[in-house]
Amino acid sequence: MRANSGKIIFEENNLQRLDSQGNFTFEFGTSLSSDNFKITETSTKISVNSELIGAGGSDRTEYSITLYKKVGILCVSQGTAKFDVGASQNATWSNLTKDGTYYIYMSTPKVASSGKYIKGTGKISNFELL
Repeated sequence: MRANSGKIIFEENNLQRLDSQGNFTFEFGTSLSSDNFKITETSTKISVNSELIGAGGSDRTEYSITLYKKVGILCVSQGTAKFDVGASQNATWSNLTKDGTYYIYMSTPKVASSGKYIKGTGKISNFELL
């Protein structure tokens, strides 16, 4: 059910996982989270290119990416960036903990229309698989 769930597909050895270069694809109707990964410097840039998939209209014009740091059992937001659907864009997060464990959460504020979802590709810089 694409309108109610999502996935980040990270590619590794033909499995749907994050590759060693930080490349990924995604599809979601309302929101989704990634697996955990390590940031190897004190900043990271996330670049994305997206499109709206589904019949008619364009009720989903933006989405956001929040970077979270894992601290024990806690998840601490490092900030949120907004992106326009249908555009290639990027955002940078600074003042991060080098070699810290992070994940991203993607969401859209619009209620999903039946059968519509956001699909795209992305890349995370200063990234390492866990």
